[in-house]
Amino acid sequence: MAPVSTDKLPEISDKLIRHISQGEEAEAVEMLDPHVREDLPWSVIVDVWTSILTDFGELQEITDQTIVPIKGDRNAASASEALSTKSTGTSVVVSTLNHEAGELMSRIAVSREGTVVGVLFLTPDATDYPF
Repeated sequence: MAPVSTDKLPEISDKLIRHISQGEEAEAVEMLDPHVREDLPWSVIVDVWTSILTDFGELQEITDQTIVPIKGDRNAASASEALSTKSTGTSVVVSTLNHEAGELMSRIAVSREGTVVGVLFLTPDATDYPF
């Protein structure tokens, strides 16, 4: 399997997060891989986002994007650098979400086809995640 460019992955991640934050169900669900939609319905996504709004306030900015392999840590520079331009499978875009009252980390898993196959919102210091 030939490596594909990862140039568009941060844009895909940003777009999904913005659709979620703006309550744009159709647009967000369309970005999910068809195999993921049943396991990750909009109702679950919106429930989690509502909880985030309650605890952290409105999303202000998305920063510090890094592309890592599955289970990769954005602080592990060598792995991050290796995925900066090419990937042969699913990659994870790790971002900092700056909210009115704090920060979260997002981990958006994107397939080589450009569909979203995983969505996580975690505390910035989290180190245990499924992807």
